[in-house]
Amino acid sequence: MANFTLKRVSENDKELISNIANIHENLPAAWIDNYDVSREDIDKTGDELTGKISTNSLFCAIIEKNSNMMSYIWAELNHKQVDIISLWTDEEYRGQRICKTVKSRTRTLGVE
Repeated sequence: MANFTLKRVSENDKELISNIANIHENLPAAWIDNYDVSREDIDKTGDELTGKISTNSLFCAIIEKNSNMMSYIWAELNHKQVDIISLWTDEEYRGQRICKTVKSRTRTLGVE
């Protein structure tokens, strides 16, 4: 997994946040038949992510390669613990320990 970048997502990364919200809201389609999500659901999740990132109550980071998101982590910061809410890796990169990498490297971005 050479040549990748770990990036902390900020509230100014509107397109990236929208992409993460879209992926997150559509994940249940993999195990729920006839699952349907609306644009409003995705937008609401994106707005919630932006708000929580801006107040430092949520941590979100991605691993990217050649400006393409390979994986993301989204976690709530609760006192002395971090609760992972959503963790995703693109199918093309699964099985390469990317989620393990993104979880372990979050410390380099200031999450203890």
